[in-house]
Amino acid sequence: MFPWSALGGLVYALLGWRALLALRFSAAAAAALVGGALIAHRLPPLAFLSGWRIHWAGAVVPTAISLYLWWAAGTAREKARSLLAALGTLAAVTGLSLLSPLDPDVFPLGIDPLWRWGIIAGAIAYLLGRSRRAAFIAGVLGAVAHQGLQPLRRAWAGRPGGPVDIGGAGALDAVVVAGVVAVLLAEAVGEVRERLKAR
Repeated sequence: MFPWSALGGLVYALLGWRALLALRFSAAAAAALVGGALIAHRLPPLAFLSGWRIHWAGAVVPTAISLYLWWAAGTAREKARSLLAALGTLAAVTGLSLLSPLDPDVFPLGIDPLWRWGIIAGAIAYLLGRSRRAAFIAGVLGAVAHQGLQPLRRAWAGRPGGPVDIGGAGALDAVVVAGVVAVLLAEAVGEVRERLKAR
């Protein structure tokens, strides 16, 4: 199996920083947010009596960034598109997880299970959101909501209940991966389009 976990911290730092730059954060602000998320990874999760645990680096920080981007969106149309893309991402990823759980033996390159749904959610979020901002918001909020539906997915699969972990893998959680993948795809495709128009 490819050692994704061993490279995870470095990959997260570099790609997360690059994604935040694409979202128009300054280099200093992007570095501070990435560093803050890595530090927040050491903090204990927010625990509730109902059995829910919400982790700082894997859920609170990316969700806060998404809500800020949504609040700072230029138009009501962009805000609405971001939320619709998040709902679409949630529906698509949840539907896929219920109908065809991922088999670790067939998923490409032996990618760590913690990353799989994040990569899928990020790709779907890009397709629905298109712009960098909308894609990031859709990827993060869609992944957070997907994890929040754990009790319903367990009931569907006939499995016993248990604690609900949102962002449980910290800075490398599917929530973070979804946002980073979505915005980097939007940036890459946008650059290709700009170059083709310039010819």
